[in-house]
Amino acid sequence: MRTTTLLLLFTAGASAATQLHYDSTLRRYSVQGDTAGVELARMGLEAGGSIRWTGDAHAARWNGQDEARFEFAAPAFRWTVRFRDAAGALLVSSSVDNTGAAPLKLGRCFLLDATDSRARIRMPADTVALTHTGNGYPARVTRLSDLAQPLEGRILAQWFSSTARAALQLGFVSFDRAETSVSSAWDPARRAPLAAAWSDFKGFTLAPHASIDAETLRIDLNPDPFASLEHWADAVHDRYQPRIWPTIPSGWLGWAWADPLTVERYEDVVLRNVRAIRRRLTGHDIGYVWVSLGNLQDRLPGNWLDWNRTLVELSPSEPVTAARITETMRRRGALAR
Repeated sequence: MRTTTLLLLFTAGASAATQLHYDSTLRRYSVQGDTAGVELARMGLEAGGSIRWTGDAHAARWNGQDEARFEFAAPAFRWTVRFRDAAGALLVSSSVDNTGAAPLKLGRCFLLDATDSRARIRMPADTVALTHTGNGYPARVTRLSDLAQPLEGRILAQWFSSTARAALQLGFVSFDRAETSVSSAWDPARRAPLAAAWSDFKGFTLAPHASIDAETLRIDLNPDPFASLEHWADAVHDRYQPRIWPTIPSGWLGWAWADPLTVERYEDVVLRNVRAIRRRLTGHDIGYVWVSLGNLQDRLPGNWLDWNRTLVELSPSEPVTAARITETMRRRGALAR
């Protein structure tokens, strides 16, 4: 079969040109920039309990522009992968069609895997990785060559080399159905970085003749990592249009000097703190208070609608609700209107 290579040129930065190459013989793709690149990344879908790489498909078709379609026989399904230029970055999305007569169990969907011997990532040995875990802990920055085990993040990984002024970002911009993961690693034998990005259907069963979309991956070779992170955030915002708080969410951490569960009432601690904030931080009022489990009956996570009248009791004769707490605090001049 003759190899067909497609070049899509678009701008990834002030002076960087990014190229997408699709190899229809190997059924792999490359993304190249001026100072960084990913060569011959493979794609694969976990179906029926094992990963089916695109090279294993019994039939494949490239439309010559931006879409590759792969047909698998056992189990029977069709996987369509699409490439799209998005303001200098590359978006990779896909959909799965169950073409068989039996339900299809789905797992990980690899939109980029550059971990085998054929793939290569063009980044120097001093590259560091910022990994976004998706939880409340600080993001980790690690030199790739120091990694003994792969470093996995839930949303994105931002790589950067200060000596080469090279950067690579792998970040998901959709979070509709499946858990997302991005792995950064180092191969000491080849002295080369490794990466993979996938979403995980976690055993979801796709009915016969049904279709489902996987999450969308964004690949950016912008040599400015800060701009790349901002562009990723803009891409997610543009997709979901989330509500943004009009003021910065704020609060306090007082467990070191107050015990609102066994010594004081939660209500008293809350009122004392919001009064202090209003008095000592004029102009920085808070508009809401999170009281964790202190407002729940017996402080049990399942009692979402049953209030703890011992710790939060604004009026014994009236129902205690979040709205009543807020209004009472406002009347007492402890909370912003």
